[in-house]
Amino acid sequence: MAMTLKAVAPLDAEAALPMKLLMQHLKDPEGEDLIVASARTGALDWLEKRVGISLTRRSWRATYTDLTPHERAIGLPMGPASIDAITYSRLGVAPQVWPAASYFFDGIDLRTTSGISMFAAFGDLTVTIDYQAGYLDLGAEEPALQTAALLLAGHFYRNREENTAAALASMPFGVEMLIGDIRTPVMA
Repeated sequence: MAMTLKAVAPLDAEAALPMKLLMQHLKDPEGEDLIVASARTGALDWLEKRVGISLTRRSWRATYTDLTPHERAIGLPMGPASIDAITYSRLGVAPQVWPAASYFFDGIDLRTTSGISMFAAFGDLTVTIDYQAGYLDLGAEEPALQTAALLLAGHFYRNREENTAAALASMPFGVEMLIGDIRTPVMA
């Protein structure tokens, strides 16, 4: 099975890591708002990919191809999630909606209600899942992730001109510890 994942809506950086909080952390660097905003965006993007979790609530689209009949469940990446729609299609045939009564989703895994393989009925089809994923209030729901983002953004800002191997490979103290229990393992 092959999967392509695309964010349909952009990350709301202000909701994930308020600029006021970041400026306090950086001791309010004057006249460098754009550089700070860029460091924030880079930190949030890195963190989101590292933990496999959407930091703010937004729309995602996962497209599955090369499906096998052995799959009993699909774990959606970038949780916590809720499903909007599932469609399936074959080349040259209009996409069809998979009825919500045919599957259930527990927030992590998507399964058929009949208990048969997810893709036994699909074979050579392409399946597209549109869903919402992420936190409504990162600071309240996962404060460790927001703290890790704060540390990373500060690190990216302070080390923006460094180009040594050690500087490029360094990570702020505590980031891995903060995200270690939250991280979603991703297998390639």
